[in-house]
Amino acid sequence: MTTPVRSVADPAAIATTRILLSQIGITPADLLTDTHPAPTFSQAIPQLRTTLTPGTLRTYNTHLRWLENLWHDRQLDQVTKAELDQRARHVQANVKTSRGTRNGASAREHFISTVRCLYRYAEDNNWIHPAHNPARALTMPARPPSHRQAIPSPRLAEICQVASHRQRPRTRYPAPALTHRNGLPPQWRIEPAPV
Repeated sequence: MTTPVRSVADPAAIATTRILLSQIGITPADLLTDTHPAPTFSQAIPQLRTTLTPGTLRTYNTHLRWLENLWHDRQLDQVTKAELDQRARHVQANVKTSRGTRNGASAREHFISTVRCLYRYAEDNNWIHPAHNPARALTMPARPPSHRQAIPSPRLAEICQVASHRQRPRTRYPAPALTHRNGLPPQWRIEPAPV
């Protein structure tokens, strides 16, 4: 009876294997753990909602509902960066416009933040590997310059001087509240008193 001879692995092959594993984002511990399929959006999102503060949930819930309804049967690791980018562009292009809307950049930021939050939660629960997280590659849009402007100092000094000469000022608002994009609104304008 012969006993089987155990072969010893070549040290160069072991070093090469370690380099290859590190390049694809796998550790030797990953090879020993039992891998389960990633949860679907309909499984992960309700769990994420329980961890969010009321304010964060109010901001993210629109996008979470969309992800949950449209991709409810898809696993988290089946979505690509391209699909998330496409949805972010769609959110930005179809935002409800109002006077304060800034080309949908904030809506796109909120969508990207929502997706990043969801995938960070999935990473923390070991549902997906960080190397397979499509949300990590998403980039925030550049913020447009602010519409808000301060009242120039000479104009503010003029307002204060006129207001101090009146017995009963026409406005009771503090100076910072007088800031407006095009100067003062018509109902707040104080014309200098004739000398």
